[in-house]
Amino acid sequence: MFNFVSKVLAASPPTAPTFNPGLDLPGMDPDAKYTIYQYLSAWLNFLINYIGPGVAVAMIIYGGIRYILSRGQESETTAAKEIITGAVLGLLLLLLIRMVLNIFNTDLGA
Repeated sequence: MFNFVSKVLAASPPTAPTFNPGLDLPGMDPDAKYTIYQYLSAWLNFLINYIGPGVAVAMIIYGGIRYILSRGQESETTAAKEIITGAVLGLLLLLLIRMVLNIFNTDLGA
């Protein structure tokens, strides 16, 4: 009985399978091996740090152009303001997500 317990305690824990994604995401070496957790974490960071804010800024610019081109038409001005408001709220949501990830899980928020 004690022999079995000592073998179980001496055994190393299983390691997660690794793979080479072959993608050049920020913070990842395309030639290194990563676990699926590290890979998904890199994608999440890429989406939160680059894609999300880029889309939000593009929508703010688009809403601003629509506002300028509305020429005082009430329906067009309202639509442009809604686009800008939605983009700003999306940007604030991204900042909140980033803050929560930094608070609760430093690996995903790094």
